[in-house]
Amino acid sequence: GDSHTQNFEIHEYFNNTNLKNRVIRSDRTDQLIDRVEAIIACHPKKMFIQIGVNDLIQGGSVKTTAQNIDRMISIIQVRSPNTEIYLEKVIPSGFKPGLFQKIIDLNEEIGTIGQDKSIAVIDVFTPLSGAACLSPKYDCGDGLHLNGAGYTTLANTLKEYIE
Repeated sequence: GDSHTQNFEIHEYFNNTNLKNRVIRSDRTDQLIDRVEAIIACHPKKMFIQIGVNDLIQGGSVKTTAQNIDRMISIIQVRSPNTEIYLEKVIPSGFKPGLFQKIIDLNEEIGTIGQDKSIAVIDVFTPLSGAACLSPKYDCGDGLHLNGAGYTTLANTLKEYIE
């Protein structure tokens, strides 16, 4: 994932030190593809992927971003076939003009990838969404990143898949 996930102290929310966060701030889908082999080398039981907003912020297209996500899922399925993959929709943001709609479009593509690859897609977008932006009650103040209440909502959304 990206900074949304990097800032998520997942092991604290779930009181489980077996949960590992392998995220780099500002990561794009192409960069995560380059690192995915190292991540799956230990054949994790479950893998949660939340990536794509940085591609869009940096001018990447929805199509290319979705293709990269699809490619990454294929790599994981081949190299670590027993890993359960959970693909999270992109968290909402109005950080940049037009970004919110691009996120909606990418999330539609993520839904299609999930169906095509027979993997679970987790809707983290809807519970965090406001009017064409990240809900102000979950915004840390920059229009992009979550505050504590946002991470609590994210944890509650992921809980059934993690436990």
